[in-house]
Amino acid sequence: MLKPGCRTLVMLCDGESKAKLMPKFHTACWPYRKNKTLMFAYLNIERASAMEWYKRILVLGLPEPRDLSINPKNTIGTVISLNGHRKYYCLFHAKHPEGVFGLHPTPGTAEKEGLRRRVSILVI
Repeated sequence: MLKPGCRTLVMLCDGESKAKLMPKFHTACWPYRKNKTLMFAYLNIERASAMEWYKRILVLGLPEPRDLSINPKNTIGTVISLNGHRKYYCLFHAKHPEGVFGLHPTPGTAEKEGLRRRVSILVI
């Protein structure tokens, strides 16, 4: 949407991950459904045009253009907040829930991280 203050949140997924990620994305977005400045969408990265669009967005954010080689499986679950009026975007890609460098998290940490990730998706 190109109106001032409007943002579109786009989640990247594929055919396999869509069934698992869409309910989580829906749950995170549901409280904001009546907000007229937010729109929610998903993008199927299996389509060639979707990957080209994603590459073009990333290249626009680089200081000097270069050719990017992106593995589509590494983009699954990425959320992009687009502001078409001001022409900027924010990317969010969740960390692995296992913890840092394969260490086991302390009890209760996973729930706190999940909450922190959910909040950071929507507070951009």
